[in-house]
Amino acid sequence: MIINNDFTYHDLKIIILEEVDSTNTFAKKYPFKKDGLVLSSHQTAGKGRYQRSFYSPKDKGIYFSLVLHDLNLSAQLYTIIMGIAISKYIKNSHIKYLNDVLIGAKKVSGILCEGVIVGNKYQKMIIGAGINLFETEVPNELKDIMTFINDKDLNVTSFITNILDTFYELLKLDNNQIIENYKNLCSTLNKWVVIDAQNYYCLDISSEGHLICLDENKNQVKFSNAEVSFHPNK
Repeated sequence: MIINNDFTYHDLKIIILEEVDSTNTFAKKYPFKKDGLVLSSHQTAGKGRYQRSFYSPKDKGIYFSLVLHDLNLSAQLYTIIMGIAISKYIKNSHIKYLNDVLIGAKKVSGILCEGVIVGNKYQKMIIGAGINLFETEVPNELKDIMTFINDKDLNVTSFITNILDTFYELLKLDNNQIIENYKNLCSTLNKWVVIDAQNYYCLDISSEGHLICLDENKNQVKFSNAEVSFHPNK
């Protein structure tokens, strides 16, 4: 285990697991009575967006889910805040809208935010993140898209604490301030991208966290939760 078993953080309920299918799945099922954090250094069925898997080799990454109950923001903005908090502590990293932290062109961290709805109301928000820490062999299909921090001197406990500190500090800001922080790290702006097999030029990010683009006919289009890839030829 690459994090201390006695790790604490303010009044969060902390659960540290040697192995778990997915910290998000565990966090959804666990009966948290207050805000909590599920931590593991091995997921057997890590989850990404659109039901994709997130490769989570043992003791080579840190995987966690932050559980919030007092909800004032959208899942979109919680994802953005966590992206900022993670990217701040990864040297030379940047964010590809919406939820991928990259070093160069390769992914070092991903974020998956999921709400738990009871009736018509969110009961809790699960903000999951996987961070690739230490280099290891990866499946061939991931070699061109996955990278690691690879700092052998990294103190994982301090790393997680710093991310949480920044996350909670950002929660104190208004939407416009949050987005300004995000835009400073977001490499998607002012570039051509592909969304749903169509080409768009990324102009801005709204205060709600929506991506504002121009299509090839210069019509403005807004995306709330798009899957974005950089255009290979523009």
